[in-house]
Amino acid sequence: MGRVLSILAVSLIFFAAGCSGGGGNSTTDLHGTVTYKGQMLGAANLTFVNDKGEKVTTVVDEGKFTVGYVPVGDEVKVLVDTQIILDALEGMERNNKDQVSPTDQFYKDKVAKDTPITEEMRSRLPLEMKAKQEQWDHYMKLRDKNNKGTLVQVPKKYGSLDSTPLKFKITSGKKELNIVIED
Repeated sequence: MGRVLSILAVSLIFFAAGCSGGGGNSTTDLHGTVTYKGQMLGAANLTFVNDKGEKVTTVVDEGKFTVGYVPVGDEVKVLVDTQIILDALEGMERNNKDQVSPTDQFYKDKVAKDTPITEEMRSRLPLEMKAKQEQWDHYMKLRDKNNKGTLVQVPKKYGSLDSTPLKFKITSGKKELNIVIED
């Protein structure tokens, strides 16, 4: 019985080694920055796609990103999409014309007019209201960035797999990538 378990254990080790694709990881973790015309991007979606079509997407915030499971490859294309962020902001502005947070709206008829909303009151919100408040907080953060001028649109070619000029060699050992967009 012990011999069978030993053979099984050795077989599993060889099987696992064979499944790893020849000894290297097929993904890596990255962090870095994204600048456009010398300025940190306020917000953007960032997608890494290798030549096998494997991809991962993350968010750029204040010009910085951290992402796991980036596919490795000799020519990994990077897509930078700021339009999706600007469209989301426009939609949120259209849907929040009154500029009243969901928490304030929820408590409007439940407490006296000048009563400040406390953290304890926020913690007692129904789950659906908490989700709406998180969206509201995200909207307010984007609106502030837009007012500061840090939300900008990069040229559309950077958001397309067919036209992005951003291509990098990504290895399992690579940990930092600083992306510079000049035009």
